[in-house]
Amino acid sequence: MCNENLKISERVRQTIRDYTLFDDIFMSVAFNDNIELTQHVLRVILGMDDLIVTSSKSQDELGSLFGRGVRLDVLARDSSGNAYDIEVQRTRDADLYKRVRYYQSMLDSEALKKGQDFREINRSYIIFIMDYDLIGKGLPIYHVESCIKETGDLCEDGREILYVNGTYRDLSTSVGSLMHDFACSDYRQIKNDVIRDTVRECKEPESRGNRRMSELFERVFKDYLDKYQEDLLNERNKLIETERDLQEKTRTLQEKNQALQEKNQALQEKTQALQEADQALQERDQALKESKKREKRLEEILKKHDIDYASELQIK
Repeated sequence: MCNENLKISERVRQTIRDYTLFDDIFMSVAFNDNIELTQHVLRVILGMDDLIVTSSKSQDELGSLFGRGVRLDVLARDSSGNAYDIEVQRTRDADLYKRVRYYQSMLDSEALKKGQDFREINRSYIIFIMDYDLIGKGLPIYHVESCIKETGDLCEDGREILYVNGTYRDLSTSVGSLMHDFACSDYRQIKNDVIRDTVRECKEPESRGNRRMSELFERVFKDYLDKYQEDLLNERNKLIETERDLQEKTRTLQEKNQALQEKNQALQEKTQALQEADQALQERDQALKESKKREKRLEEILKKHDIDYASELQIK
């Protein structure tokens, strides 16, 4: 995505050539301000042939005054004011459902102005186009809507989540054809005219002198680099904090271990003392037994000689 004055290394050029619409950076460039492409994709996924898209912005940031903000791949709106967040996902994310929940809440947080009634809130859609089958049932799309658990009735709150199965390639269906086109790195293999023209424009901008696309690609690369560096810094800080926490826990464990060793030493000393006391008692018992044996033997000897043992003891 460069004009003649913007030099990109061959490695970057090759990376761009290998990109598909499943790559969020490439998707962001392709969809930004591209109402025709966004409208086509939404019409296919939602089955709304009369949907009219009025805006399409990529890498749109939704901020939060007190919490974490989010950056959406593509945020689109239609003629009725409904909001559409379109995301592409390659990697499996264990926290995906919670992430989607947060994205939905961020969309809703901007849906009403101060003083507006809740009935005025428009519909919102979170659409994740995955390059794998999230649910594993082989269906083209998985729809998630709120429902009443006990009855199964839908709860019409105006929210809808869709997970699109990127591995679904039945070319006789509109979704299958769309996923085929999303997976093509060579625009010549793309079937839909709108998608093919967009991908060609992004892949070979020099043929049209498309300065806007090259500048956008440059900005997106910079944003991703900044975000990557920010993520690295955050991970580094997390590792440092984790190391400190581990050191503190290790120190606490060492102190507890020292205390246990001291208690164990004291217990061993007490055990030793008890053993020694027990040994002394055993020796005393043994001495008493020996003494009684001697007395009994002496009594037998005296009786044998007709000598009263008690009198003998008194005389002595």
